[in-house]
Amino acid sequence: IPPEQSALQLLTSDREPALLNIPEVGTGDSGKWRCELWQRSARLTYAVIALKIEPKLSVWMLIIICSVTVIVLLLLVLVFILCHRRQRKMRHPRHRLCHCKN
Repeated sequence: IPPEQSALQLLTSDREPALLNIPEVGTGDSGKWRCELWQRSARLTYAVIALKIEPKLSVWMLIIICSVTVIVLLLLVLVFILCHRRQRKMRHPRHRLCHCKN
């Protein structure tokens, strides 16, 4: 028996009573599920299972991914600027040489 907030209806299994397949679940299906064993019209036993379904991508995961992307981009820009400056300095070495008069 699914929780009240679940989109799934009452589930019954005629073929294999010990096997329950749910094709697609969402966070609304989290909660306490109850499995009952019936014989004729009498309930023999039942078990309650707490099911917790977490979202695929949490907010913190998204923040971390975006932060890492920004840091990597900033590092690439910094490396590009430093390489560009170094190449510029190596192109004009004659300004550093001293030309003395005889």
